[in-house]
Amino acid sequence: MKRKILLSILIIALILSTILINFSNAESSAFEKFTGMFIKTAEAKPGDKVYVDLYMNYDSSTKVTAYLMNQSGKNQYFGLNVESIGNNPYIVLPNDVVPGDRFEMTVIDVSDSKGTVTYGTSYGNQNYTNCLGKKYITIIENKEELVLKNLSISGDSQLSKNDKLYLNIDTTESVNFVTVVLTNKDSTKGPLVSVQDLKGKAYIDLSYTGTQRPLYDGEWYISDLWLNPDKQNYVHYSKNSQDALPLNYDIRFTIGDGNSIKDDVSVETINLNSFKLAATSAKKSERVNVNMSANKELSQVMLSFIDKNSDNTMIVYLKGLDTDNKYFIVPYTTETGTYELNYAILKDIDGNKTHYRKGVETEEIKHFDFDSTITIEKNDDSKKSLLYLDNDNITMDILNEIYEMDDNISIEVNADNNPIVDKALFEAIKGADKNIILQYNDIEWIFNGKDIKEAKSIDVSTNIYKSTNEKSTDINTMLVDTGIILEFAENGFLPGKCLIRVHSTKEIIDILNKQEAKIYYYNNEANNFNKVKMQTILTDDNYYEFYINHNSKYVMTEEEINPTYVSSITTDLELNGGLTDTLSNTETKEKTSFIGNILNNRKLLKQLGIILICIIILTLIGKGVILSNKNSKK
Repeated sequence: MKRKILLSILIIALILSTILINFSNAESSAFEKFTGMFIKTAEAKPGDKVYVDLYMNYDSSTKVTAYLMNQSGKNQYFGLNVESIGNNPYIVLPNDVVPGDRFEMTVIDVSDSKGTVTYGTSYGNQNYTNCLGKKYITIIENKEELVLKNLSISGDSQLSKNDKLYLNIDTTESVNFVTVVLTNKDSTKGPLVSVQDLKGKAYIDLSYTGTQRPLYDGEWYISDLWLNPDKQNYVHYSKNSQDALPLNYDIRFTIGDGNSIKDDVSVETINLNSFKLAATSAKKSERVNVNMSANKELSQVMLSFIDKNSDNTMIVYLKGLDTDNKYFIVPYTTETGTYELNYAILKDIDGNKTHYRKGVETEEIKHFDFDSTITIEKNDDSKKSLLYLDNDNITMDILNEIYEMDDNISIEVNADNNPIVDKALFEAIKGADKNIILQYNDIEWIFNGKDIKEAKSIDVSTNIYKSTNEKSTDINTMLVDTGIILEFAENGFLPGKCLIRVHSTKEIIDILNKQEAKIYYYNNEANNFNKVKMQTILTDDNYYEFYINHNSKYVMTEEEINPTYVSSITTDLELNGGLTDTLSNTETKEKTSFIGNILNNRKLLKQLGIILICIIILTLIGKGVILSNKNSKK
């Protein structure tokens, strides 16, 4: 009888303990709306404040602790309280961390008056929270801060579009790159350009500022400046952005004086005959058809819209220009609102460009009475197959959406105005069958998440010029005939295998065979070439395609290069599949991570222990090992 009573009590206790455990978990889950914590800077010095993005509800009793683990082979693990929750939160690094070491935020404790919830940043944890790669800090030396001490014009400020703007740039330490944004006095952003000859007489070459945001006659100033001390981190100064250091130097210059001779007297005007949007409203990532006609065949059309109520802008590029179904896709990063078309740039197949706006006509800009307004509405659909983003407006919320989306999605990112693509975007697709299509001028970079080996920030700006250009003196003497040079930014190895697509503009077609081309990688150290693709055929949408995994100079040529200058090494990634990894290592790490998280979660171990003890006791009772009926009779 006693055995049955005790057995019943133990069963009831087991049920109650399970209920209490679940109740305690539910009771302590005071942060159901906690969606993540993200470290805002990848590098910091001992004792530094490291600012974080914190997405959660909070009150006066809320506390957050981040646990950081040393990844450099040292047994070092410490918890740091998040200070100033709700107002630019941050953690403070200990003074004894060593430069060169790298730390990972592995666990986050969130607590309030109701209890504590522990979150892990690796798969398999009881409460998993994705940090999209923003969970690492590398310790750097505690040295002098990089500061812009002086910026001024070192020559004439009245210039033509073929001139150079000379600058005095003084910083507290040397820098490898300086990049600026030139903005018109009416606050229209112009091109993003690099400053040349930093070791000598620094200058900006106004004749080489790209095609997406060209310069025209008028007053200009430098609105943004980036200092790059080590090819990784940038120090950003700005006159307008609140997320940058204030740019207190006023650099203004004028292009043209009303009497200057035009740079190219042969430039032909593109007459815009008609223009109308086929819709008055659309959702983000939706297609909007455009009815338009011009007197010439067009290779590019840029449209700029503005929401006059909020000053938000929407910049798009037309697709399907060689068809009757011209359209653009609303960037997913566009804010809701009503947008009015006020500016357009048309480029024909001969490279001529004509600017149009609703405002007063000038020598450089023609007037067109655009009567095109579109309302951008909220998206109500959860299933998406395409996201069209503006690289300037990618937020952590959007990155989190990308991470949570199903496979087989494509993310198109327009990087014309900001070619620096953050590594968090690659983290968001890493290991998944998701594509990122980075668009910069006439180049497309396509990455698949399964090919991403190591997420890193990259610069997708690319210079395209003839091999006979003075910039290619190290190459042109070895070419059989003229070719096209693709000069990528100094990214080194890319995050993974990348499909490069080069649009066959008229300039390229004039040099290359219209249907096919040979692709070579130029090895600067060996002063020779490696074959990348022996032959690439022009695609149906007029692009040359080839795979790369490293950035430097590449050559597209109609004829084969003299074998004397060609290495026996080939880098044809499409054929050897050299960068596509299986997910077996990742899966193993995730399983190990799951076990490790259980062992590190003492609360979970206690709960499992109670249940295990109850099960053992019940088993022993059931087998008569303890509290048997025979023993009770005695």
